[in-house]
Amino acid sequence: MQSNVYHAAMKYGLLMGVLFSVNFLFSISTTPFVALLSYLLIAFILVLTYRFAVAYRDKDNGGTCTFGQAFFFIFLLYLFAAIISSVVKYVYFKFIDVNYLSELLNKSSAIMQQIQEQFKLEVPDDYYDSMEKMMNPAMYTLQFIWVNAILGGLVGLIMAPFVKKSKSIFDKNDETPN
Repeated sequence: MQSNVYHAAMKYGLLMGVLFSVNFLFSISTTPFVALLSYLLIAFILVLTYRFAVAYRDKDNGGTCTFGQAFFFIFLLYLFAAIISSVVKYVYFKFIDVNYLSELLNKSSAIMQQIQEQFKLEVPDDYYDSMEKMMNPAMYTLQFIWVNAILGGLVGLIMAPFVKKSKSIFDKNDETPN
């Protein structure tokens, strides 16, 4: 049954990756209505996560699922979705809106300088250099993979107890008495 979890997570992760990608495209929009759609899509993703986990339990795992199996499936689901959506993010940052990350870096630096002046904080000299290195398309996209994987772990911890299902005492045992 272990190979079923990878197959199911990849199958459902493909659709989740598309939804993660659409959510990314909605979230970078400057239109308020589209940004609101991003929040609605997040809620839809959570509902779909539960539905996919139940489908994995019922169709791919024989109708039963432990907490660990449900958690692992949800984690893999988000990991595969993150990998798929990272390709979309990379293409967007590298070829479509090449100035997005530099503008984000400038905004972040300006906010950081305001905070630094307001609270009289000392920022290490290499802080801005390291921020600049992280704002290239490959590094920024890799960060999103790990963020989504950690998010999948958190969602898995919360959702797995609702997905788990033990074998009923009324189910026929596989063992036959001699």
